[in-house]
Amino acid sequence: MFAQSVGGGGGSGGFSGAFSATFGSGADVGVSVGGSGSNAGHGNTVTVTTNQSVTTTGDHATGIVAQSIGGGGGHGGFGLSASMSTSNSPNAAVSIGGKGGGGGNGGDVTVHANGTISTQGAQAYGLHAQSVGGGGGSGGFSLAGTLATTSGSKNLALSIGGHGGTASHGGTVTVTNGDTITTAGDDAIGVFIQSIGGGGGNGGMAYSGSFSGNQSRNADFSIGGKGDNGGNGGEISATLNGQITTTGDRAMGVHAQSIGGGGGSGGMAMVVDLTNGGNNTQVNVSVGGDGGNGGTGNTVAVHALGGVSTTGFEATGVYAQSIGGGGGHGGSANTAGIATMSGGVGRELQIGVDIGGKGGSGGTADTVTVTTDGTIKTTGDASHGIHAQSIGGGGGRGGAANSFSFYTPGGSGGDKADNKSLNVSVGGNGGSGNHSGSVTVTNMANITTSGADSYGIFAQSIGGGGGEGGHAGHAAPLSIAGQDTLPPGVDQIKFYKNVRVSVGGKGGASGDGSTVNVTSGDRANNITRNITTNGDGSFGVAAQSIGAGGGIGGAGVTGPLAILGVGGAGGAAGDANNVTVDILGNITTHGDAAHAIIAQSIGGGGGIAGAIDRGIAKTGVSLAFQQSGGSGGDGGDITITTSGTIQTTGLASYAIFAQSIGGGGGILGDTGNGLSFLGSVGGTGSSGDVNITHDGILITRGDLSSAVFAQSASAESHGHVTVNLTGSGIMTTGDDANAIHSESIANTGGDVTLSAGG
Repeated sequence: MFAQSVGGGGGSGGFSGAFSATFGSGADVGVSVGGSGSNAGHGNTVTVTTNQSVTTTGDHATGIVAQSIGGGGGHGGFGLSASMSTSNSPNAAVSIGGKGGGGGNGGDVTVHANGTISTQGAQAYGLHAQSVGGGGGSGGFSLAGTLATTSGSKNLALSIGGHGGTASHGGTVTVTNGDTITTAGDDAIGVFIQSIGGGGGNGGMAYSGSFSGNQSRNADFSIGGKGDNGGNGGEISATLNGQITTTGDRAMGVHAQSIGGGGGSGGMAMVVDLTNGGNNTQVNVSVGGDGGNGGTGNTVAVHALGGVSTTGFEATGVYAQSIGGGGGHGGSANTAGIATMSGGVGRELQIGVDIGGKGGSGGTADTVTVTTDGTIKTTGDASHGIHAQSIGGGGGRGGAANSFSFYTPGGSGGDKADNKSLNVSVGGNGGSGNHSGSVTVTNMANITTSGADSYGIFAQSIGGGGGEGGHAGHAAPLSIAGQDTLPPGVDQIKFYKNVRVSVGGKGGASGDGSTVNVTSGDRANNITRNITTNGDGSFGVAAQSIGAGGGIGGAGVTGPLAILGVGGAGGAAGDANNVTVDILGNITTHGDAAHAIIAQSIGGGGGIAGAIDRGIAKTGVSLAFQQSGGSGGDGGDITITTSGTIQTTGLASYAIFAQSIGGGGGILGDTGNGLSFLGSVGGTGSSGDVNITHDGILITRGDLSSAVFAQSASAESHGHVTVNLTGSGIMTTGDDANAIHSESIANTGGDVTLSAGG
């Protein structure tokens, strides 16, 4: 069965060109604006209801397909403007790229399937339901150029890249299934459900340039187009009452996801000025476009109640995730000024300013909920029983800023020693990472995995990382006859009145991890459920909340002749949140490095402050200002409550491993040789409390396999550690296998409390 609604794509904007010329006295102006791209059409609602059985045997032959897809926005038109003049005539050229069109929304998709579904081929899903928002069109490229060839002429060129088009959203996807689903091919997922926001349109690039002769002046400006925001993913809801069975590599039983679209990247900006005469003036400014923000991932709820069985590599039983879109990268900014003299008075003046675009912020992720019943069995490496995660979008990288200037003396008359230069380069700030949502797993299935790196339950919430700050750099101002390294006898001019400043962009702050809750068994009704893994690196239960690391500050690349370099500050890290694990039943692992339960809450590390690169050799005055590293994030509380027998048989396999860790502060980058003013290392995060309560038996049989490892660690504020054991006791049979290892590590350590009884 195949049901779909697809919105049409938007048309691209038209090209626009303008050319103007003046010969003799007068003035000319050329203006060009590229056409905007058209908006795309929306996908409509799609509903499938069937009680029929479906069987396919070929590759790519999915049993049921239901999809609604928005069209992509049209691209903005290219803008071109050129102006030429002779004699004493000023000239100007202005060009603007067209805006990208907006994408269309994906509509809501609903599937109610109550018959059996069977497929035999590769990439032949049992049931595939999706809604996809259309991406925004790219902004149009823009080019403006001027040419003035005789004395007294003046130039002005302005180029603006087109704005990226707006992305659209994925719709809500709802699936219910009441009968068996079977697939027998590689990449043949049993039930594949997704809602994805469209990607934001990229900003258009902008170029401007001028050539002028004799005593002409240049003034050129380029501004890159802004990237637009990504669209949001829609809600996902799945209730699956039938048994799901797959046989094949990468053939997951259930794959459900909501993903925000990525933000569009900002357009690059570039200016090139060339003057040939004895009294040159250049002013060039370039600004990179900002990146768009990432879209949000929405809620994901999966109820797999009929059991899941997979056989194959990377074939997880139930995989559910919400992911925020990444922020778009900021556009780079670049200027190049070239001045030559053929004789006469040498009075060049060159001013260059470059500002990199800001990286876009990442999108938030939302809650993920998984409920299971029956039996979950996987046979294959990297095949978890349940994998549930929420991941915030990372911030976009700030745009780099680079400048270059080159000038030469010429002829034999006049003063050739009046060069002046001001260059300022500022890297764009990195975008902020965003927060993840809570993750909840309620398991009422008996779970068995047989393969390496195949966890019984894997639940995590991870904040998005901050974007790296853009680097700021200068190529050394060059003169053909101005360097000490030139051969003896070559005429030299002085370099003075030369000011060059480089400022690296700040690293983006990072997102927080949210709460993680894992429950297996039912305490209210005293129903136990067992988890067994067979393979190295295969944990029984892994639950973690992780704050993301702060973005790295951009470097200030000064070269040997710069006056001032400033490294970008490191971004602040995200906090982790509380992790709760409640197990009623037995957990057994067979394999090395296969902990029965591992629960972690880890604050992110602060971003490193940007370095100062002064080049291989340094001449003249050069100052370096080092900003501070980002602060570390806090670890949250860990609470583990277990009842039953928990045992491991392999090397370095703990029965219970629990830790809360505060993130370290960001360190300082290198400042090179010379006078420097340093910032501070970022502050460290605090760790949370760790509480473990176990009623039953703990057994480990391998070396380096402690029964309980409980830790709260940070460089500053401490958490308390409490371990309460009741039941039949603890048995460890390997070397260096402690019964209980508990510690609170900080400048002021917290309390450690142990209690045991039968």
